[in-house]
Amino acid sequence: MELATISIGGISLRATTEWQFFPTENFILARHDNQQGVLRINVASVEKKSIDAETLFRNAEQLISNGNVPAPFEVKEPLADNDSHLFGSASYQLAEKTRELFTRAWFIQRDDHAAFGFYGCAWNAYQEAAAQREIQQCERMMMSVRFPK
Repeated sequence: MELATISIGGISLRATTEWQFFPTENFILARHDNQQGVLRINVASVEKKSIDAETLFRNAEQLISNGNVPAPFEVKEPLADNDSHLFGSASYQLAEKTRELFTRAWFIQRDDHAAFGFYGCAWNAYQEAAAQREIQQCERMMMSVRFPK
């Protein structure tokens, strides 16, 4: 797998060349060549002094849905690296009209910036090998996010 640095939407990240990125006005969409699911990345400014992992999780859940968000599972407790960044993730089972969706949410906060990543696919497909590879790649991409200085 060849890695490339992608600079898009005010951030840079490392991704394999099988991913295609599509910036919009409010977020970035990405799709792997396998087309199991879709990654959406939202970038935000935050006030570092008042931000904590709980707030970042709540912000992520608000971006997932305007309604009630079910309890998360597969929660990765936030990791902090010498106070230079904060990273966490959780999975959700969401219902949308007539189908069930798997959503994995990540956040990374560095200084006064945060990025929220959301990978979504059909609920019955998320445990397939191709979707699991995409989810792992998304997590590595989110951990690699860098903001402009």
